[in-house]
Amino acid sequence: MTQSKSSGLDRRTFLRAGSLGTLGMLLGGMNSVAEIRAPSSAENGYGDEDEDPGRTVSCAVIGAGPRGRELLETLTRLRGVRVVSVCDTYEPFRRRAKRLVDDADTFQDYRSILEDRQVEAVFVATPSHQHRNIAIEALEAGKHVYCEAPLAADIDDARAIARAARDAGNKRIFQVGQQYRAEPQHHHVRQFVRAGALGQTLFARSHWSRRESWRRAAPTRERENEINWRLSRETSPGLIGEVGIHALDVASWFLDSRPTAITGRSGLLYWNDGRDVPDTVNALLEYPNGVNLTFEATLANSYQGIGDVICGSDSAILMQENRAWMFREADAPLLGWEVYARREQFFEKTGISLVADATQLLQDGLDPATDAPEPEPSVYYALKDFFACIREGRTPYADYQTGFEAAVTAIKTNQAVLEQSTIAFKDEWYTL
Repeated sequence: MTQSKSSGLDRRTFLRAGSLGTLGMLLGGMNSVAEIRAPSSAENGYGDEDEDPGRTVSCAVIGAGPRGRELLETLTRLRGVRVVSVCDTYEPFRRRAKRLVDDADTFQDYRSILEDRQVEAVFVATPSHQHRNIAIEALEAGKHVYCEAPLAADIDDARAIARAARDAGNKRIFQVGQQYRAEPQHHHVRQFVRAGALGQTLFARSHWSRRESWRRAAPTRERENEINWRLSRETSPGLIGEVGIHALDVASWFLDSRPTAITGRSGLLYWNDGRDVPDTVNALLEYPNGVNLTFEATLANSYQGIGDVICGSDSAILMQENRAWMFREADAPLLGWEVYARREQFFEKTGISLVADATQLLQDGLDPATDAPEPEPSVYYALKDFFACIREGRTPYADYQTGFEAAVTAIKTNQAVLEQSTIAFKDEWYTL
């Protein structure tokens, strides 16, 4: 992918060019779509590091594996957050976590954390099949809970967690780790989609490609089986449940609908090491009005990495990591703000760069074409949203209902992938 010289954005020329409505469409992400609440500047992390986030919230992380340590690293960067304890059943993981938060207590039993009154919020970062008891008991102990996605490895467990979160009421914040729901770039792109910039929506594609085995070494056979839970169908929802859930959730969020049917295919094509979870999967999800999502994932090839495309009759939008571009059809009706937008060359196509929070950048005297800050990882925004919800008493972007529906979709998609079959979705599956 090559990048051309930016066409730039002359701020004074732009401000002379049109109405405040045009300004809002380009820089605010189509603000005319009133029902969409995009993250504010304070929430999305742009230029707010000197602002006081409010009272400090004490929290604990249960599960100090790779994902738990990623959460810890992010938590140490957030103002107004104090990690007071970490739990893991594996002592070497507790030692590694201690290096990240040396003043935190460490425990082998998560119940020690739940009994600690100073802990207000708990992060559940254990393997997916272990979420149920920990999440429910944390809610019963009066804690705010952030539970990693998927909510659970099977539908019964996911439903039990979601019901517990619902019954806990508004006094307890429950957020699921579907982090794209809190990311400014995805909110920005969704506004373009929902406002009709694509024309008639036609289809979407998503891919996740990594050259990695998922297998980890351990000093004993027992520990090896324990930490390689993702390689067994008994404990893992596979590539669909562990990584594909995010793409499936974004598609349902952007299209504002649930899938109606799923056709799946899969194979254990490369990592023939005793696992029974496929290393390569393909899924076709059908949505209302004939719109389909194609999802592909593999552990055997890294080409193209992670990306999403949604295509319409007037435009296509490409999303890669925290960046996005719109590609307009030659005969599409001209949008008033197009002539002022930053453009980049992709082989034989020219894409319009979609910059989140550009309105705030202009207000700060910056040029969105050249001065946009490097975006944070999506987990950063998700954690900021969680603590903002605790302080403000509002509903998270990814609440228990969102997490439950995403888990149902992913688990049933994984079933179709494993069975090499087509499954029609039923509304009752999504009922709490």
